[in-house]
Amino acid sequence: VEFIHWWSDGGPHFRNKQLIWSLLNETDPLLPGFEFEINYKVPYHGKGEPDGVFGFYSQGLNNNMPQEGINSLDSLAKFLKLLSVHQAKVQNDVTKEHEILILNFDRFDDEADFLVIEGFKKFLSFVSVEGKIKARPLTGISDIGEKTFEMISDTKDVKRTPKRSTISIIDP
Repeated sequence: VEFIHWWSDGGPHFRNKQLIWSLLNETDPLLPGFEFEINYKVPYHGKGEPDGVFGFYSQGLNNNMPQEGINSLDSLAKFLKLLSVHQAKVQNDVTKEHEILILNFDRFDDEADFLVIEGFKKFLSFVSVEGKIKARPLTGISDIGEKTFEMISDTKDVKRTPKRSTISIIDP
């Protein structure tokens, strides 16, 4: 895996400039060695590829829930991976097979860098190209409404402890 299409909910807790900076900046990336395209899903805002993927996963969970259920993030990731492998084989399209990554951070730094970008909330798709940020108002469409911004960051104080889900990471 060299290029990751990062899809996330467009809600305010997920759609933030810290995440974009940490994944796209080239000087100190969160996950070195990977290139990212970051896309956000927004209700009633088109039917791009992220909407299709989340719909596919939802339908797969509703129609094929294992008898033992899903009791951890790890079992959810394995189940979604299996769904995507099956879809890739049925459609004879390797791009339909997804890697599901679970990132577990115990603590954050006291400060976090964040992307400085004008009109951030207008955009749903972000990619780094030649040290700059290309932002698009729609996902899955190459350049409609695309704007290019310098890769500039600022720093702010943050809470060190991440919010935690109540589900365990591995099966109990």
